[in-house]
Amino acid sequence: MKTKILLLCTVVSLFLACEANRTSDFSVTEADLIGNWNLASVTMEDGTINIDLGNGNVMSENCTVVAKDMDMTFSCTIDNLKMIKVQGGLTAEIAYTFLGKRYTETEDIDSDSIPTPNYTWKLNADNTITVAHNPTLVFTIEEFDTNTLKLSARLNETRSYNGKPTTIEGTINIVLEK
Repeated sequence: MKTKILLLCTVVSLFLACEANRTSDFSVTEADLIGNWNLASVTMEDGTINIDLGNGNVMSENCTVVAKDMDMTFSCTIDNLKMIKVQGGLTAEIAYTFLGKRYTETEDIDSDSIPTPNYTWKLNADNTITVAHNPTLVFTIEEFDTNTLKLSARLNETRSYNGKPTTIEGTINIVLEK
């Protein structure tokens, strides 16, 4: 169960990742973002997991994350508050290297079994989206047309795993489709 909770935190962080600072040549309005967006892909290809083992020892391993069997929807509204609601599920495939050997694990993630809160959002002038989360998260809009939204972000998040501080770092790429 602890692995599943860490994995859920990782996958939610994939959707709500941390820092971005790129500008683009296109314009997106809040009205463009309103509606239901289906998750088409999520990847993290250059990831690293750092586990603090204590006494100054840190184990650092490479990892990749790919979402499969996706049936997940992000609903963006602009009623009284701008809200994002996440519903559905996916299978996360995490590949990592440990002591020179490559491992792959899969976990099914479902918003019904591990509920996710609704998040408030804001579209910024530099084509980034800020999501109210702890901490505040920022996505860069890499590409946009009326039916496709490509986002990226740099993830750098520390969580406790088996009582040890564990940092997950990498570039997250997300594709949403209407």
